[in-house]
Amino acid sequence: MGDTYIKPLFALLLHCRTKAVSDCRFGYLQAQPPVYEAGKMIMGALVLLAPDTGDPIPVEVMRMVSAQLIEEPEVIERLRTGQRDAAVQLLEEKLDRLFSEHRD
Repeated sequence: MGDTYIKPLFALLLHCRTKAVSDCRFGYLQAQPPVYEAGKMIMGALVLLAPDTGDPIPVEVMRMVSAQLIEEPEVIERLRTGQRDAAVQLLEEKLDRLFSEHRD
């Protein structure tokens, strides 16, 4: 498993490939209260799981999701405030736009 601290989001990005899932999974775990560790304030963790099947496509999809999470902090803010559906909608809009650019 890999992890990265994303300072502007006060979040850990946790990601791995695993046989425990059959398709891509994404979630946000909120730390209540925030965790303080080595000069970092951690308000939550983004968890991205890709199936470990040897297929590179799920890993690429999760890479794109993690890039959008970093580039669009509003997604995390919506998750933090319990606006799950709004976060999903914003992420889907960003990914739709990104995928349509790759097709053109």
